[in-house]
Amino acid sequence: AVASLLASRYQAAIPDLAADTQQLAAQNTTSEPLTGPTAAPFAQLSAAQAQQTAQDQLGRFVELQLMLEEKFTSTSWATDSIEQAKATALLGDSFFQNQNYREAFEQYQRAAAELDLSIKQGETAVASALAQAEQSIDQLDQLAASEALARARAYFPREPAIEQLQQRVDKLPQITELLRDALNLELAERYEQALERYQRIVAVDPKTESLKTRMSAAKAGLKRQRIRSLLSDAFNALNAANYVSAREKFTQVLAEEPDNSAAQGGLEQIAQLYDVAVIEAAQADAEIAMQAGDWSTAVDAYQRILDFDSNLLVGVAGLAAATEHQRIDKLLNAIRSAPERLSNAKLF
Repeated sequence: AVASLLASRYQAAIPDLAADTQQLAAQNTTSEPLTGPTAAPFAQLSAAQAQQTAQDQLGRFVELQLMLEEKFTSTSWATDSIEQAKATALLGDSFFQNQNYREAFEQYQRAAAELDLSIKQGETAVASALAQAEQSIDQLDQLAASEALARARAYFPREPAIEQLQQRVDKLPQITELLRDALNLELAERYEQALERYQRIVAVDPKTESLKTRMSAAKAGLKRQRIRSLLSDAFNALNAANYVSAREKFTQVLAEEPDNSAAQGGLEQIAQLYDVAVIEAAQADAEIAMQAGDWSTAVDAYQRILDFDSNLLVGVAGLAAATEHQRIDKLLNAIRSAPERLSNAKLF
């Protein structure tokens, strides 16, 4: 009875095998060892254990077959392997019928191993196909990616992961065009427009390979471009003696790139030229004031020079001269206001 039930099971189609698994498992569990009524107790026990071991191995075969059906939405790729496993299991049935449980166990074990190998081969093939598809997508190779997904569909015709990758494959022409535009714009140093293309790629497929690296490179190029522009404006302002504007531009450069030697040197040059310009302006003010007899203004102008460097001769000599003129002018004004004091010996 057991042999006929098992044989009918493996002659059925694969879906039918899954449908009646519980019924067969119950029948195999309740089967009693086919021993003669006169068998010794130890012999009966040994036969029962051997029978149970064979049935357990059969159960493993059935579980693996169910796993194969559940794991893969299509098993057409494993038809030969499944047929071979069924044939091996049926051979085990014949040994089981003849109470040759050891040989039945070995056949069931071989059949289970055949299915286990098919499952592992299927898993490996699917993983490899999906990995190849992702790699091809990263390389913008639409044809290779499509072929890899076709291989995966042989195992999972309606797998969501495959469809998600297919959506990425379908977008590759658009991604490729945007990347080409972005690269050409970078070569032309039109970095803002290149970044706009990259942002569009993010909207289409944020998983695009090297997208972050490409965007970082474009941002770095934009920064270099901005620094070059600031330095150019700064040196133009410096050449025009517009030291305030030049200092502002150099300072902006150092805010973005603290180690920029050109900006550092520019600020040092401004410091020197600005001091000279202030001294020259003060000297000019002093000379004008001296010519106009405005001794107080001249004193103030020469003092501004000495505030930068107390040892500058032009400041020291100029201040002395302006101070003396200021003293004499004060004395003359006093005489004019009181001419009667000219005969006063204490006046001088």
